[in-house]
Amino acid sequence: MTRRRSDQLRKLFGKGYIEVLFYIDEKRRARFSDIRRFCLDSGVIGSRGTVPVILRNLANQHLVEREVVGTRPVQTFYRITELGKQVAHHLKSVKQLLQG
Repeated sequence: MTRRRSDQLRKLFGKGYIEVLFYIDEKRRARFSDIRRFCLDSGVIGSRGTVPVILRNLANQHLVEREVVGTRPVQTFYRITELGKQVAHHLKSVKQLLQG
């Protein structure tokens, strides 16, 4: 496994990454503010500043894509990509397997 792939996996398995990926997969299109609320309310993360880092890393890995709508105020949406759907599907399968 290349170092780059290893770093990508390490990030993906960081705190909150899988939960955010699952949330966006479930919603298909989610506003930044809704993702942040989900993370904070469910205890996935403890800091508001962590959400943009998670989303940026998921976008850099091509698992989600960012859409900025030029309304007032500006709205930012995230969608899961085809690659993201595949990864989420496999991770859900692993989760079910481990839960018995």
